[in-house]
Amino acid sequence: MSKKVIHFNESGYLTELSKQTKMQDLFNDMLMEAEKAEVEIHDYKAFIDNPVEYILDQYWEENKQFFPKGVQKEKAIKNTEFDQSMVSKLFGEYNRLKGTCKGLKVTKKSTALTLDQEDYNWYLAEGMEKEHETLERFLQCASELEEFTNVTYAQLQRGIQGKFLLKNNRLEINPNLFKA
Repeated sequence: MSKKVIHFNESGYLTELSKQTKMQDLFNDMLMEAEKAEVEIHDYKAFIDNPVEYILDQYWEENKQFFPKGVQKEKAIKNTEFDQSMVSKLFGEYNRLKGTCKGLKVTKKSTALTLDQEDYNWYLAEGMEKEHETLERFLQCASELEEFTNVTYAQLQRGIQGKFLLKNNRLEINPNLFKA
């Protein structure tokens, strides 16, 4: 028997979507900075571990033959429009967000959001089926009763304390009481 979904945590989902989308944007901004150094990113996973060092190393490997011996890679890259402080700032923001959400899935050649809507479903706890079903029937009866008389949902909520939430003058079963 499949579990019954009793609530979708939309605000949690949208918050996570926003954070992961921002992380993707920050990652893309770091890639654009790498382009300014005329560096090709061959491994996104290695790049995101330390983008500044990755860009410096890649630039040096591709261009060291054009510089005299003894020139440091940090000095050599100054011939480009690469902004090391910008990448550090972007990376700091990326890491800050990474600590507050699931983060991106980063492979050698791609990045992807790790968001799954199903992770934000709340399921009915085992053993609560009968009570939940009874409350659903109660709400259905109240809704049908509106055809004949005015139903004051706030009064119904007070009569059965704690089991319902009043939203937009309609009752909903309080999912916090029934989630697995």
